[in-house]
This record gives sequence, structure tokens and C-alpha cells, in this order.
Amino acid sequence: MKRNVFLFVLLTVVGLIVGSCTKVDDIEPLIQEGDHDYFTIGVGKQVMFAPGNLAEDGRSFVEHQWESGGLFGWGTGNNPGLTSTDWQDYLTFCDWGDSIEGEWRTLTKNEWNWVLWGRTDASNKRTRGTVNGVHGLVLLPGKWTLPEGCSFTPGSIGYDSNVYSPSQWQQMEAAGAVFLPVTSFREGDVVYNGGDGGTYWTSTPANMSWGGAYFWSFDFEILLSGGFNQSYYGRAVRLAHDVK
Repeated sequence: MKRNVFLFVLLTVVGLIVGSCTKVDDIEPLIQEGDHDYFTIGVGKQVMFAPGNLAEDGRSFVEHQWESGGLFGWGTGNNPGLTSTDWQDYLTFCDWGDSIEGEWRTLTKNEWNWVLWGRTDASNKRTRGTVNGVHGLVLLPGKWTLPEGCSFTPGSIGYDSNVYSPSQWQQMEAAGAVFLPVTSFREGDVVYNGGDGGTYWTSTPANMSWGGAYFWSFDFEILLSGGFNQSYYGRAVRLAHDVK
């Protein structure tokens, strides 16, 4: 099983065929210091994450953070149900957040890199865990106080060191923690089991001769960014909004 999961992550990172798309403008919001649930995404930039993955309708969020939500072709905010495998249908990025009240947006590749590796003490603010029986990645905000009765072991290999019941996760979430569950992935109308790994789109095009875009991924042991492949693959989406 571990070998299959590793191969899944390796193949998605290496990618297949990639392409050029529109460029996403940088946003430079002002920061309000002191709130616990902000995540730094670059110098002078912070965000708050959505309360869950993008739901299957592409117009709302799932009810709980441990739900994986829908699988979307890259930049299909204007047509979230698109399942075409023609790369030319995905050349223009339309953010899913444009259709949801609250100024939500998809983070760029560099912004996700900052959350996962670049911010202060990043390695101690991420880990693998299990919430309500679902495996995934746990991220902590910049300012953090562990709720009473909960535990957090950073940098865990496997999903057994940080296990939370729904009521325990409610406390963690109220303190600002974010959970990104493992996901499947889709090619056309066919959905494939992602094993014990997850892949999430960024808003960054790969700028190659065939349609492609960047995503980031994790499994029980490996955490990777900078993977890219064809934009028509259906992947999960977690939106955020800028702190102004």
C-alpha cells in the first residue's frame, strides 16, 4: 500500500503535459496583527482559510473540514462542472472564489510554498493527523494556543500521532487550526482513489506549450509543492481570503 501511495504522489509531481494560461495578479493587503487565525503567505501578506474545501457545486464550502468536497479542473470557477479532457478548455484561469460571497480566492504556488515552508517556524506548524477517521494535513496559524485536552505533534510521519474526534477538532478549529483531508483525483468523468494522499490546485499556470498548472500534494510521509500536469485533471480546492 505504501508503495502505491508513493507512486501516486511521484506521478502527480512529475506531471504529464503542461501548458500556458493567464497570469494571476499579486495582491498586497494590509495586515491586522494579533488575531490567531491568520496565515502568512509572503512578506506583509496574510490570509484566513475557508472553513472547508470547495463543495461539489463549486459555489459553496463543505460543512466540515474533514470532507474532501468536489474535484475541479483548473480555473473552472465560471464552469465548475466542466469535465472535458481537452487542455484548450482550461487556458484561462477563472477563480472559484469569484462566485462566493466574501472575496475568496485560490492561493498561488509561491503563497502555498510560504504557508508550508517559508513562514516562521513552518515545520512546527504542520503535521499529519486524523479527524473523525479521515486522514489529512493539519496546519496551524501564526499565533496559536493549544486547546485544553487536545494534543499536537509537529512533523508526524503517518496519520496516527494526531487523532481528533469531531468535538476535539471543533476546539482545534476554533483556535485557528486548518485541516486539509486526503482526496481523490479525476480524469474526465473517471474518479481515481488517491490512496492516503491529497492534491490541491494553486492558481499558478505552468506556462508551457500545453495546458497545465501547478498543484501541491502530500501523503503519509511526503509533502511536495511545485508539481504540475494537465489542467483538466480534477483536484480539490481550498480557498482563502486576504486580511486587509
